[in-house]
Amino acid sequence: MRSAIINSGFDFPVNRITVNLAPADLRKEGTQFDLPIAIAILIATEQIYVRGKNDYLYMGELSLFGELNKTRGALPIVMEGANKNINKFIVPYDNAKECGIIKDVSIFPAKSLMEVIEIIENGDMSAFKSDYSEAKKSVIDLDYEDVIGQESSKRAIEIAAAGGHNLILIGPPGSGKTMLAKRIPSILPELSYEEALEVTKMYSVYGNLSSAEGVIFQRPFRSPHHTSTNVEVIKRVAIVKLVI
Repeated sequence: MRSAIINSGFDFPVNRITVNLAPADLRKEGTQFDLPIAIAILIATEQIYVRGKNDYLYMGELSLFGELNKTRGALPIVMEGANKNINKFIVPYDNAKECGIIKDVSIFPAKSLMEVIEIIENGDMSAFKSDYSEAKKSVIDLDYEDVIGQESSKRAIEIAAAGGHNLILIGPPGSGKTMLAKRIPSILPELSYEEALEVTKMYSVYGNLSSAEGVIFQRPFRSPHHTSTNVEVIKRVAIVKLVI
C-alpha cells in the first residue's frame, strides 16, 4: 500500500497508522480492503478532499504501482451493500461486468488509485451498466440434440429434467453416462435473474468468473473425480444442487 500511494504521486505518512476493521469478532480476509484503506489514509492526511466520501463503497486490490486489480467476491459485496441502502460502488475495472448487472445501483469501475480519486473528487462520472439482454445470451457448447441413439436413457433424462427429479446413471465405462450428463443443462430452462445472481455469486467468491463474463445464465455442470473427498464433492456440487 505504501508503494501504491507513493507511485500514484502522493506522500505516505511516516507516523504510526492504525486501521480499525470493526467488528473485531468478524473474520476478514482477502485483498479488497486495499483500496478503502488507501483512500482513508489520503483523506486523513488531507492530501485529497472528497465531498460525500461516505456515499461510496470502495473495494479492490492495489498493486505496487497503484493499479487496481480484480478481487474475488465483488458481486456479493455489491448485493449486500445494496441491501444496506448503499447505491454507489467503486470497483476494479475487471469486476465491472459482474457488478453492473445489479439493479438500482451505480457502479464506477476504475483501473488505478488515481482514477478512483478522480471519480470521488469530481462526482460527475457516468455509472457503468452491463447489458442485461446481451449477458443473458448463453453459449451452449454441448447440446442434447447431438446425441445419437441412447433413446431410453434420453427419455429418462428428459422426464427427470422436466419434473426436477434426481437421476442416477449406471453402466459400464464408455457407455455414454458422462456424455449425456454434460448435455443435461442444454435442455433445462434458463436461470431466472435471481437464480443467475446466486450462481454468479459463487463463481465470484471462488474466483472462477472471468473479466469478460457478467452474470452466468447457463446452468452449471460439475464432474468431480472419483477420488474426490466428501468435502470436495460437496463444494463442487453445491452450485448444481442450488439451481437444478
